[in-house]
Amino acid sequence: MSTASKATFALSLLATGTTIATVHYMQQLDFTTRRVGIVRDDEKRAQRRENVMELERQEALRAQLEKDQRVVEQK
Repeated sequence: MSTASKATFALSLLATGTTIATVHYMQQLDFTTRRVGIVRDDEKRAQRRENVMELERQEALRAQLEKDQRVVEQK
């Protein structure tokens, strides 16, 4: 093989290897980014559930206190 063909072959291998490595890296980055979004959504859902439970607890407590407490109207 001539020197030019060897150089062309080496550059082709280098370009192919770089392309494959870059695509693999981009796929990993994309997967990680999507995974972070999923985790964040799960955390938001859990927080929302907690907030709803706290609201229900507060409403029940308020209803109980209003029932137990006699409201006196001032004239």
